[in-house]
Amino acid sequence: SENDEGTKSTVQSIFSLVVPALASLAIDPLMTLADTAFVRRTATNSNALAGMGSAAALLTFSFYLFNFLCTATTPLVASRHASGDENGALVVGGQALSLSL
Repeated sequence: SENDEGTKSTVQSIFSLVVPALASLAIDPLMTLADTAFVRRTATNSNALAGMGSAAALLTFSFYLFNFLCTATTPLVASRHASGDENGALVVGGQALSLSL
């Protein structure tokens, strides 16, 4: 039926947005795990692993702290773009880029 097709396309649209978002959030802990495993195998003493733990904690903290740029900017740009305000979307995107640098 027509309603089932609309529901399927809506679900597909949602999943096409959710899967990349989850992957981008999962990549940081996975890379930290891989880095820690590599340092553990190659380190000659425990100081290297301790340093890796501190660096990973700081990097993860900064990743989540500054992740608000993506989370806050995307809906702002999308709403301006959807309303036809291309200049407003460019301004918001430019402000986010300036803040990130």
